[in-house]
Amino acid sequence: MNYNKSYEDITETLRTKGKKIVKATCITQIFPEDGAFMQVLPVDEYKSVGAILEPNQDIPVYKTWSLIPVIQIHGHPSSQLADYAIIKEYLEEVIVCCKSCFAAYRKTRTDDESGFFAVSCGSQDLWIGHNFMEVFNSIQGQWDVECIGIDSNPDNCLIDLKEKVQVVIKTTNSQTTNSQTTNLQTTNSQQGDCFIATAAYSSTEHPDLDTFRNFRDSVLLSNSFGTFLVALYYKIGPRLAKYVKKNSVS
Repeated sequence: MNYNKSYEDITETLRTKGKKIVKATCITQIFPEDGAFMQVLPVDEYKSVGAILEPNQDIPVYKTWSLIPVIQIHGHPSSQLADYAIIKEYLEEVIVCCKSCFAAYRKTRTDDESGFFAVSCGSQDLWIGHNFMEVFNSIQGQWDVECIGIDSNPDNCLIDLKEKVQVVIKTTNSQTTNSQTTNLQTTNSQQGDCFIATAAYSSTEHPDLDTFRNFRDSVLLSNSFGTFLVALYYKIGPRLAKYVKKNSVS
């Protein structure tokens, strides 16, 4: 497949699907022979993606390192360079693994040693080699990555993810709408109801409730901020509804 390689193209999947990972806690692999670091993250049952941060042997300058996006096929002992298509599809996971390697680097250095060091991207793809660090630096601040340990045994290395949960809202006609992801989970009961309005009207059949539901489905659920508000409403709505119903005036 031919790609129109650009910043907009390589970030397209991430922008379209949205980020899933909120925080990553990791134990990163170190290679004692040269001090390189490696972190991988399984993306399906067949493969993992990740990154290697290693001293750049081609540039004999102090603190010059190479950051290499990689892919591992499960069952194969060695990693391979990740191509443009893999990095585009799993950009979030690759970025998180890159940040894990940087966190491991800082963990093994004193404050004076962990300051500025030059990093270039190692890749057989010329566009990735020239542009990946720009992509990484422009978006890496979105993820919180903590390295809690370093180990030379890959079996002891791991990465634990805190991910966003998907909000699923049931409408009154029993259809299901999958909204954009958010950090809040809806409650399991009465997800199609307008809790507070129902309590205020003392009925689930009042015609004004259809107006509220239509506004929710056609306006709020059409964008990420509205989805967040709906999720928040379903989290606190039942408790507020009980208060309204208890204190309503006949």
